[in-house]
Amino acid sequence: MGSAGAQRFAVLLVALCIAGAAGARSVDVVYVEANVGGSSGGHLAARFDDRVYHFQNRGGRWLRMERASWAWFRYAYGVLQNRDLTLHRVAVDVAGLRTLRAGFDDRYLLERRHFDILDALAADVALFERSREARIGAWSVRGGGYFCGDAASTRPAGWRARVAPATEQPALARRAAQVDTALRGLALRAVVGADAALRRDRGLAVATPSERYGELVQQRLALDLLRGRRDTALCPAVFRVAPGEAGRLAEEDRVWIEATARALETRVAALLRSRRPDWGDPLLLALARREALAESLRRGRWVVLDAFARDAASVPGASLRRDARRPFLEEIEADVAAQRARALATLRGGSGYDERRFNDWEDALNRALELGRGIRSGHDVRVSGERLVPEGWGPVSGLPRPPSR
Repeated sequence: MGSAGAQRFAVLLVALCIAGAAGARSVDVVYVEANVGGSSGGHLAARFDDRVYHFQNRGGRWLRMERASWAWFRYAYGVLQNRDLTLHRVAVDVAGLRTLRAGFDDRYLLERRHFDILDALAADVALFERSREARIGAWSVRGGGYFCGDAASTRPAGWRARVAPATEQPALARRAAQVDTALRGLALRAVVGADAALRRDRGLAVATPSERYGELVQQRLALDLLRGRRDTALCPAVFRVAPGEAGRLAEEDRVWIEATARALETRVAALLRSRRPDWGDPLLLALARREALAESLRRGRWVVLDAFARDAASVPGASLRRDARRPFLEEIEADVAAQRARALATLRGGSGYDERRFNDWEDALNRALELGRGIRSGHDVRVSGERLVPEGWGPVSGLPRPPSR
């Protein structure tokens, strides 16, 4: 969103401050005091109960609306950045609160839809340009960065043999050939009506060529992994190992991991039978999580995929290493460790594999490891107000080239 969107946001905040109404509910205008360095300009947000809306600078190009929980917002700005927060409470009636909250929520979702369209169209342009070259080269997709090996696997088949046994290999080879045919024959035509969709605040009615190409690339990569054409070993940069005593596996953890690994293998087999066009994305995530669990057993300590988004915001690590803040930061780290322990207890207490519980544990461990690394080594600390789900973006090479436009 450009300056016009930010101006509308500022007008709404000013209106809230001067147009208080009688009623039992309220809206908070939050002012975040300036700090040093990149935080020298102050910050504004609107808070509705536990939900906060504010703008962030993305890459020096866009002001993007963000939505987060109040607990996360206070943690990111008040705790990690050590900035004072001032709340101006504005009384509104119930109808006004409903209208305002719906307006902020609609604006946030609409902006996300607009940027999704713009990203897809930019990817289309890149694909059209690549299609004129002799080789397509590498194409980046979600899940493409989990596995490092482009060469055939030299490791024992292990669990992969249970998911894709020798009897299934001919069928997988035929499916891979179908995917290659689809990649070579993909129609590269510009999407009609994208400008109208942006003007009318609607999404695109069909997948763009780059979106469909990306889905096929994910399918091709998944099939190559299951056929042993590529190694399933995780890249070191995509997983995190829990240090210290808290990171060691207990016997009950090993039992849970083995059961969950079998559940993920079942999920992989089910996704191979799926008719949904994007089956490659969840299948790659299931394969990567399965490999992370195997790595946990090999190391005897918890290993999880790095779940922070590639464009996640960060807090300068230098601000966490000031001696005066050390006791306070140790308290915060203890709180985060307690959240991690609760997530692990919930994980252990469940019966069977539950993806939501697994996501909660993955999220909690990622946040704890990120904060601990920042405090001890001075690395910048990535933060996110959204649920953390691994993306694993990375390039996939050796792909068939679609016909040029």
